[in-house]
This record gives sequence, C-alpha cells and structure tokens, in this order.
Amino acid sequence: MTTQIKQAALAVASQPCVFVPYNDIEIIAEFLYPPIVPIGFRRSSGGFVIAAASEAAVPLTQAPVLCVGVVSFNKDCKEDLKAFRESLISLGARHVPPLAIFEKNDALPLAQYVASALIQSNLSLASYASILMSELSQLRRANEELQNNFFAVEAYLSRQSIQPADLAFRSDALEGAGFSLDFDIDGIIQILPVASTGVTAASIHIIELSHDEGDLLVELNSLEDGRRLAIWRVPSRDLNSGWNTFVLPRALYGIKRTLQLSIRYEGGGSSPTLSLGTPQPIEQFRVRSARTGSPIASNSLALEVWAGLPGFSPPEWSTPWHSITKYDTHTGMVEARVSERHLSKVFILDSADASFDFNAVQYLKSEGEVFVHPPAYGMTTAIIPHGLPPDAVRISAKLAIGNAKSADISFSIGVCKTSNEDRKIPPETSSGMPDLVCSEWKAVKPGAIEEINLFLKEKYHGWADIYLFTRMTEEGNNDFAWARFRAITALIQQDCS
Repeated sequence: MTTQIKQAALAVASQPCVFVPYNDIEIIAEFLYPPIVPIGFRRSSGGFVIAAASEAAVPLTQAPVLCVGVVSFNKDCKEDLKAFRESLISLGARHVPPLAIFEKNDALPLAQYVASALIQSNLSLASYASILMSELSQLRRANEELQNNFFAVEAYLSRQSIQPADLAFRSDALEGAGFSLDFDIDGIIQILPVASTGVTAASIHIIELSHDEGDLLVELNSLEDGRRLAIWRVPSRDLNSGWNTFVLPRALYGIKRTLQLSIRYEGGGSSPTLSLGTPQPIEQFRVRSARTGSPIASNSLALEVWAGLPGFSPPEWSTPWHSITKYDTHTGMVEARVSERHLSKVFILDSADASFDFNAVQYLKSEGEVFVHPPAYGMTTAIIPHGLPPDAVRISAKLAIGNAKSADISFSIGVCKTSNEDRKIPPETSSGMPDLVCSEWKAVKPGAIEEINLFLKEKYHGWADIYLFTRMTEEGNNDFAWARFRAITALIQQDCS
C-alpha cells in the first residue's frame, strides 16, 4: 500500500473530506486548504475506490467521519455523484451534503457550499452526541437499577436463608477408614481441588466424636500469597457425627488461588476421628502431615467444597458464631456475628417503663434483626442471654428504624457478665449493676442507618449477656417506633497460633 493510499484512508477516518471524481481532484485542490482534504473516487467492480491522488486507490469500506461535500466540475458526472452519495449513506455516514456541480472558476460558491456543509455536519454531530449522552444516562440508570435489584435479591436470599450454593467437589467418606489428630500436634493439611473463586464453605466428615474439653481448629489459607482467609475454632462437644460444615463470612472473590485446609486439635483428651476419602492418585491432593508435608495416606480427606456467588454473604444461621469468623493475621482478631441460636433467646426486662400490650421485644428471623420498641417515656431494655462470646473486646451493631413515620429514637448497647435470670434487675445505671457496661446513647433518624460500638476495657473469659436499650429521643410519642438492631457483632481477641 502506497503512502498516498494510507493518506486517503486516514483522511476518511479522521478529517473533513470533499469527494470529487478522479478527473476533478487536481482542479478542486486549488481551492481547498487544510484541514479539508480532497478525495477522488471512481467506480470499481466492487463499488467505489478512493484516493488522495489519481495514481493510487483503496476500496471505500467505511463511512467518512466528516463529509463536507460531494461535488464535480463536470455535468456528465451527475449519476456518479448520486451513486457515490448513496454509497456513503449506506455505509452509515451521519451527514452527507447534497451533491453539487460547479464551474471550474466558481471558487466563492464552492467555499460557501463547503462552509454550509461544515455547519450542518457539526449540527448533526452535536445532535448525535446529545443522543449518545441521553443513551449513556439511560444505561447508567439501568445499570444502577440492575445493581439495586441484585442487592435486593442478595438481601432476600440471605434473609430467607436460601443462598444459592452448589456442591463443587465431594470426596465420599470410606466406611471404617479414619484417623485421629493425636498423632501430630501440628495436625494435617489438605489442598482443595477447586479454584478459590466462589468458594463458600467446606465440610469434613467425622466418624467418632470426643467429648473432651478440647477444640478443633480449622484454617483456610491461600498458598500463592500465604494469606489466612478464615479460621474456625469449634469445641469438641459441639461437633456432629457425620458431615460438619464450616462457612465463610463471604464467598471468596478476586484472583483464582489455590486453597489449603489445615486442621488440628488443641486441648486435653482425645481428638475426634476424621474420615478418609477416596484414593487419590495425585500426591499433591492427598491428606498430609502439617509438620512434614508428607502424605499420611494415599487418600484425600473426606471432603465437600461448596461454591456460590462470589462476594455473597451466606445466611447467619449456617453455623454457630465460632464457625463463621474473619481472621486478621496482623492483629490476631476474630470478628463474629452473634448467632441465631443466641438472638432467638432475647427477652424484655421487666420494668415500670416498658409496659406494652404487644410483644415489644422480639427476634425477627426473616430479617436477622432484633426489634426493641421504646416506650413513650423511659426506656425499653432487651437482654440476649450469653450472647457475647469469651475474650470479646468490642461489640457493635447497625441501628435502624423500620418505619418512616417514627420520631427519632436513641439506642444504646451494653454488656453484663452477671447473668440476669430473674429478668427483674433494673439496669438504669451502671451503679445499679456493677458488672454492667454501657455505650453512649446514639440518636437515629428514620431512614438512616447508624453504627454503635462498645469497647470493653477488660476481656470477659466467659460468656456474657448483651443488653439492648432504646428510648425516644424526645419523649412523648412512640408511634411507629420500630427500633431495630442489625448485624450484632463481637470482636474477639484470641490466640490462634
């Protein structure tokens, strides 16, 4: 391809062009100045060819970006002009001026024609740009609506406890084939034979349970970057005979990585007996000693791996609080939601203020929230017995009002290590209950979502009660005061080394 051909093709793609028959290109070149480029055309067997000069040609395969004229200085070329103009339109040219025929010395009429065509082309492009901006705006709104719909579906699936999850891998438990973790204090490791994206949970099979006071510690790591993604510490007495499922706080997403499951037993007594899975011909996927890295059997661990939508949060009921944890290797902190089995035991504390003819405190299972309706005067106190796990250093919750007609509501959260079984101790002040620690009051407006935190100066080494308080910010009208505590979460400081 010659330089001239390249110039013609480039001009059509990027510059304002005036098209003329080949025989007229030298004539019109005397009247035009850059950036307007004269382009010659002629018929060919496949349609039309164009060139910046008559010596070279290239097929016309695309519409010009800016056509400002289809002209000739020969009246006999009128049919060719008409056919060429129709060809430009068929290729998708946004604006093609009407064809024109001039005398060889008609410089002024030609200049007026080109100027008028430039104005019309710019107006057409401006209109087209406006249409594109409108369509872009519509696409953005549609994208936002799609995202909102997706979030709504995610929230609905989570509330209804029907997160979509598929069994991505299964290695069936072999009958009578198992091993104890007592052989090695460092436990065992098992590489998962699936990529990390979407992984939601892993299940192991236990043949024989131990009722000793030890814990089963399960960790999930990614090998490429050495990150510890999650850790579960489960008391031996809470394990089940058969499949035990360990659910991540959120389905994994991002770059696909290799996952490794580490399992060890800590504490006194004997460990549970884990099942072996099917024979594994590839050594890398056999169950191995965490200390030596060598296979302890020619089988994999009896294992199930579940996968869901990347980034999706599983329902809270899936496992107890200590089995849904998010681990930070730098701080040694574990963040865990208070589980449904604790939230479902919430009750109202008897007091003169909180007298209702309806159930003012209840756990809304479908929403995963605790409803605490404040009185018109005074406050309502709800207690989640033994809701705070040992070694917690902070408790937090999201605060919201379930009805836009409500007035502002103030919330507080507290912790008491003394169990309140008789439900009659009035916790008006910390002095009334020496072991009760409370946060400051947080005022919330309808439609807003706020967060409340209570940092504990000392760790409680046993389970503690969680207190939820609500009152009207301005006393007197508690209509529609649907105060709600969401995502009640404990931050636990523990040694997982």
